[in-house]
Amino acid sequence: IFSFEDFSKLESHIEDRKATKMYEMLRVNLVSFIVNFLQFPNTSEDDILNVAATLDTNCFEVFLPSKLVKVRGIYPKAAMMAHDCRPNTKHCFDDNFEMKVFATTAIKKGEMILTSYTHPLKSTIERRLGLKQAKCFDCLCSRCKDPTEMNTFASSLICSVCGGVLTS
Repeated sequence: IFSFEDFSKLESHIEDRKATKMYEMLRVNLVSFIVNFLQFPNTSEDDILNVAATLDTNCFEVFLPSKLVKVRGIYPKAAMMAHDCRPNTKHCFDDNFEMKVFATTAIKKGEMILTSYTHPLKSTIERRLGLKQAKCFDCLCSRCKDPTEMNTFASSLICSVCGGVLTS
């Protein structure tokens, strides 16, 4: 449960989003649905799009395998955690849709608490593209900047002829 005060602290990136095809579709479909079908005639287009943008920027994908459920949820305090493709936390959800955050390494006092906004097994190109589209930023973490992905070569191709490695 969160308050509107918590929600108002979250970033929307509305100006970046307004220029996309997705937000043009939201302008046509979502705004009309809320104003006309749900009968909120005094709600402005800008307010509706700003709420949608805030949700898109800050939501988490919630997977509940026990219920075969995949939804998106807003967790304002967790949304304030910084992103890194090498996070020092992991998060999961219980059957009540409550987010649990666990440290995966020792976190010193004053050190940033980091989470990943994307799936760690995706390639650098996939992670960076997804973050740009969904969260409106270019990831410049140490993993994304390293073509070997910290010597894991997770996004690399191995040549079937010579065995050489092609990094991104």
